[in-house]
Amino acid sequence: MNTAPFQQVHAFVAVARHRSFSGAARELGVSRSAVSQSVRQLEEELRVVLLARTTRSVSLTEAGRRLLDGAGPAMGQALATLKEVSAQPGITLGEKSDDKVLVATTGRVRVKVDASKAPIQIGDLLVTSDVPSVAMKSIPVEFAGRKMHMPGTIIGKALEPLEKGKGEILVLLSLQ
Repeated sequence: MNTAPFQQVHAFVAVARHRSFSGAARELGVSRSAVSQSVRQLEEELRVVLLARTTRSVSLTEAGRRLLDGAGPAMGQALATLKEVSAQPGITLGEKSDDKVLVATTGRVRVKVDASKAPIQIGDLLVTSDVPSVAMKSIPVEFAGRKMHMPGTIIGKALEPLEKGKGEILVLLSLQ
């Protein structure tokens, strides 16, 4: 048996926690069918049914409960560590000191965002907003019959979703 891929176990743990494919999909920022496919592939790889599915509910089988009990806490710890590590900027400008702020120019960085004008999905282009130090989803403008993003305001690409309100998400930063 091959080792189960991280993404498939992550999808299973999310479904088990929410008791819902839709809830897991929202958490993971992917489609419901992508979550379902990941869990189905995991079940095929392990050759065991992990979830009992009906049209109205999802529940754990005994094997699913054992996997969740064993892998759930480890998955949570691994994800927390990955977020902590990935929040460190890749390439910075200058050096940090008591009177200087370290500024990331490229890398995976946590960024304050505002999704009140439009929900932010994974892969969305983020730009500066009218609030200092807060980014928002770029809304393309039409110019000469073509949709374009305004130049000079790009922050980077969203790596996590934010459906509404204000928050902090992981962004692939690309300041130029």
